[in-house]
Amino acid sequence: MTELRGIKEMVSAIEVLNGQGKQGELVLAGKFAPEQLEQEMKQQKGWSHVDHKGWLSRGEVKDVLDESTAGLVLIRPEPRYMVSYPIKLFEYMAAGLPSIASNFPLWEDFVIGNHCGLCVDPLDPDAVAGAMRWIMEHPEEAKQMGENGRKAVIEKYNWEKESQELVALYERLAMADNRSLKWGEQADEGMDFKSRSVKTVGNRNN
Repeated sequence: MTELRGIKEMVSAIEVLNGQGKQGELVLAGKFAPEQLEQEMKQQKGWSHVDHKGWLSRGEVKDVLDESTAGLVLIRPEPRYMVSYPIKLFEYMAAGLPSIASNFPLWEDFVIGNHCGLCVDPLDPDAVAGAMRWIMEHPEEAKQMGENGRKAVIEKYNWEKESQELVALYERLAMADNRSLKWGEQADEGMDFKSRSVKTVGNRNN
């Protein structure tokens, strides 16, 4: 857990949420980097609403996700992250959790397009708290978002599906050789799923 991945804003947001009379808890898994960041966070008022579980096994992570209301993917604006999809987002979708994600254009198109969560300014704890509150106050809509995400992962965002598209790409490249396209040249098919993991209202082990 790092500043870049939004830990400060998350702790502030959970303080705001509880200050508005909504009982919420931020569950964290994993280690802080640097280590002194943990001590800094423990000095924040919002820490009283945090359950830091430390390092968890995959089975324990699943248990945490099963008990969570939503997953947080709140990376701060950073060019390399803004143009790639976070693997943690797909994990929350697979777990049937709605996500609260940074409002980067690429992410927003993906999340809103799949109706699987909400997007907010990751630097604004009030906006994050507002999204948390909305999910708490709209359980049926939030549940549907989670189901939409799981369905999207099963039907569109899985290795079998991507491998089929990759094979089709290779075949098109091979056929394009007659049109002077060489293997060493770049063919942009929009299939670059670079990943960076993020944090949670559910979990994070990175």
